[in-house]
Amino acid sequence: MSAVLENFPGAQRALFCHIKPLAEFCSKDYSDSVSLTLDRVLTEAEALPADEQEMLEGLLRQRRIEAWRQETAAEANKTAKAFRAGKLKGRSVENVIARLRAAK
Repeated sequence: MSAVLENFPGAQRALFCHIKPLAEFCSKDYSDSVSLTLDRVLTEAEALPADEQEMLEGLLRQRRIEAWRQETAAEANKTAKAFRAGKLKGRSVENVIARLRAAK
């Protein structure tokens, strides 16, 4: 994320001044309606200047990618542990590819 911030002049100030309040808004519990909350977040984001909207988009994308990486790594670790414990059988590469093709 710091690489993203380095590409924008004044990005840290902008992040603190504009995106921090948006993040605080997002962290509050608005249990009445998820769509209402999303609409409010979008409204707040649209009020940002264009360059800060792009920065926010990049930050959200990077966080989503990092979350996906962590989820994938956790699942891989869980699967490897199950394999080492003998709970999963080994299969040939050809068998796995055939099953993947059949699943389409």
